[in-house]
Amino acid sequence: MDMLPRVSQQDQPGRMAGIKPFLEYFFIPLFFLLLSNLYAVTSPNVSTLCNKEERLALFKIKNDLKDPSKCLSSWVGEDCCYWRGIECDNQTGYVLKLHLQYPQICTNTSKLRLGGEINPSLTNLKHLSHLDLSFNNFEGIPIPEFIGSLTMLSYLDLSYAGFTGMIPTHLGNLSNLLYLDIIEPSLWVRDISWLSALHSLQYLHMDYVNITDVSGELFRVVAMMPSLVELHCLVAQLSLSLNFFHLKISHHFRYSIYRDSLALKVPQDWIPPFRSLTYVEIRDCQVGPTFPNWLKNQDLLEVILENVGISGEIPRWLYKMSSQFRQLDLSYNNISGYLPIELRLFPSISSILNLSFNQLKGSIPLCSAITVLDLRNNFFSGIVPVNIGQKMSGLRFLDISNNHLNGSIPITINRMQNLVYVDLSNNYLTGEIPVFWKGLQYLQIIDLSGNSLSGGIPTSICSLPSLSILELSKNNLSANLSFVFQNCTTLKTPSLGKNRLFGSMPKQITKNLPSLSELLLRGNTLSGSVPEELCRLPYLHLLDMAENNLTASIPTCLGNVPGFKLPQTNFSYYNYVLIFSDSLYYTRHMELILKGRIVEYLNRMSVHSTIDLSVNHLSGEIAEKLTEIIHLGVLNLSWNKLTGNIPSNIGSLTNLESLDLSHNHLVGGIPPSMTSMTFLSYLNLSYNNLSGQIPVPNQFGTFNHDPSIYVGNPYLCGDPLPTDWSSLFPGNGGKEKDGADKDDEKSERLVPPPPPPQPGVSEPTLEESSAVFGGAFGRGACGQGACSRYLSGVCLPASITKSHLPRLAPLHLEVLHL
Repeated sequence: MDMLPRVSQQDQPGRMAGIKPFLEYFFIPLFFLLLSNLYAVTSPNVSTLCNKEERLALFKIKNDLKDPSKCLSSWVGEDCCYWRGIECDNQTGYVLKLHLQYPQICTNTSKLRLGGEINPSLTNLKHLSHLDLSFNNFEGIPIPEFIGSLTMLSYLDLSYAGFTGMIPTHLGNLSNLLYLDIIEPSLWVRDISWLSALHSLQYLHMDYVNITDVSGELFRVVAMMPSLVELHCLVAQLSLSLNFFHLKISHHFRYSIYRDSLALKVPQDWIPPFRSLTYVEIRDCQVGPTFPNWLKNQDLLEVILENVGISGEIPRWLYKMSSQFRQLDLSYNNISGYLPIELRLFPSISSILNLSFNQLKGSIPLCSAITVLDLRNNFFSGIVPVNIGQKMSGLRFLDISNNHLNGSIPITINRMQNLVYVDLSNNYLTGEIPVFWKGLQYLQIIDLSGNSLSGGIPTSICSLPSLSILELSKNNLSANLSFVFQNCTTLKTPSLGKNRLFGSMPKQITKNLPSLSELLLRGNTLSGSVPEELCRLPYLHLLDMAENNLTASIPTCLGNVPGFKLPQTNFSYYNYVLIFSDSLYYTRHMELILKGRIVEYLNRMSVHSTIDLSVNHLSGEIAEKLTEIIHLGVLNLSWNKLTGNIPSNIGSLTNLESLDLSHNHLVGGIPPSMTSMTFLSYLNLSYNNLSGQIPVPNQFGTFNHDPSIYVGNPYLCGDPLPTDWSSLFPGNGGKEKDGADKDDEKSERLVPPPPPPQPGVSEPTLEESSAVFGGAFGRGACGQGACSRYLSGVCLPASITKSHLPRLAPLHLEVLHL
């Protein structure tokens, strides 16, 4: 199986997730909310009834909104200041704030958001300073131009609200605006000059807005905004080369772009007009190849230059500045050279050093006073420093995977008392797994896969109260799996494939592994049966026990496992690791056999619900109950000893994309219900004893170019198999010629004479030969056409004559024997 082609699938935009989304969508809006609360109180403290005109305006707004979840059910009565989402002035009763953000506006758990139209009566709220319509679904209507008449607004959030079309230039009338958030992929800008009129604006968030037509004006306009503190402009398409970089931003600059189509080009000796820049974030646009020297004149605390084309060594001036950095992210570049033995960042509760995906060499540096260290995918070599735990005791996230490290795992990792995950995978580490987790109460993920570790799996690993993912695949571990996992109540994913584990499945699995959702045991020497106890694991949705020595039958009750019946979207990455403001997202990776290839799933990709029990010694029939797993995406039972028919209701697996039943002893026809499996893109039924007509409709029409998926079933007929069956019998070397009479004559001449009858054994009758093939040769059983013919009222495949019948049963038995 290792010779199969490999396919790697990555979620590149996942790299952009990190500390900023947490800050952007929580702390910054919270700051402006608290600031505006200096001038407003919430409705319970209001004694003055709200203005009648404003109350009538709110009623009109409510009437034009679609509210399937009854989020505005409190909008009744005389005093609108008591309505949910409304805040009034504590003296005049005028409405100051309108909070309609989903889900804050809703008290129930419904996922149906506000929609409909926005009534122009909104402009009657003359004193409105805060308007939030974000995370709703206005179903593609344009942003109303009359919002530009709300001149008292200081806070406007229209992000992810379902608006489309051109952003109205009328927003330039909001001269008091401090905060503007208009994230929406369906919005575009034709004229961006209106931004320069927002002299008070401090925070501008325009991620995903299409500014292609005005890209040349963007930075010129931004430079005219004297109060701007933060600019967020992550766009999907932009073709622009800036020959001069001129911004007057007081503290923060953030720019991101996909597809590497933006170049920020400035001379190496350029001195920027600003010197108090503390935060720089540039992602996915061309800044290099040389390091931007203009940064050394700033008062930087955080530097993020991710995937910006920088190459060469890190300059010395950056090392000298590093002691003032809270975050340094130079990931996904071509930086080379060696790092100092020790690096020091500014001590804080969230100090981050991310140099991943570069070409750095040498030893792993010791970086004191940091919480996140990401050095994966470089060329670091040597041992993992023995004193890493003492020097970096504050680490919460440690990732030094995909390097050239050797030696053993240092026991001092247990000094990192706040460690959340550790990833040492894909190195050359040797020796046994030490008990480095003692006392690590927050440890959720351990990844030691892809090394040369030996020995057993310490049973004390289950003492970790938060362990969620244990990745130990592709090592030389040898242990009796029956007794490894005792009381691992939080473990969701034990990935132990391609080791030398033996014994049977873990005992009392529902008691010891109640949270199990992914069980990955491929390529060991496990024996025994597939335990029925697996059926009582409610979250199980990925079962890979291929390439072992399992026997007995497949438990019928697998058809009752709830996890297999849920869509793949129900199994989010976020079920596996808590999100912190300084978190480093763990890159999940697993190998599955999908559509006949080894597919490596990376990052936060959702994985189809999967059952893979291939390459074992399983016997018995495939139970009809398995066809009730309606959201199953992959079913691989190949290379076993399964018998009986393919379940007649297998077409109920309408979400199935990959089905492999090859190399078994299945008989009968291909169920007609399989034509309902319209998502099926990979099918392999080869080397069984199937018979009859191959279905034609729907997906089967896409398989008619590949006869290999049916080969080894001598009594199947139809496209894409050849119509001349006589070539399947010994001694037949030619093809039929036109004419039925010639067919019979030629068949009789080419097929060797039947062997002499055995003493006491009579030749099989037509009915007996038919019975051997599961009734495929029964009267009236076949379809019409070139694939079949009738002889004396009995349906046979084309070019099979009466002279073949004495040989059919022995041939079939020979196939079974093979």
